[in-house]
Amino acid sequence: MGVTPAHVHDLSAMREELSNFPLPCVVLDKAYTDQSLAENFEKQDRVLLCPIKTRKGESEAIKQRDRAYQDLYNRKVYSLRQPIEAFS
Repeated sequence: MGVTPAHVHDLSAMREELSNFPLPCVVLDKAYTDQSLAENFEKQDRVLLCPIKTRKGESEAIKQRDRAYQDLYNRKVYSLRQPIEAFS
């Protein structure tokens, strides 16, 4: 890990760190992930766990349909992250 200038976005800094991070499974916050990073993990047969972001422009019906799954998934991801956040 390192320190980057304040103008460097979290995702940009994290992308470089993750390229040198050999673990098969990584748990991250939403701020550190995007579609490109998720695709890179998939290509490398690695698992990226992060809370599901709500998509802009989704209809209310789709949001309601997916809400139960997303809530359960996000709670599980947060339960994995919580001990790390409490430690730091």
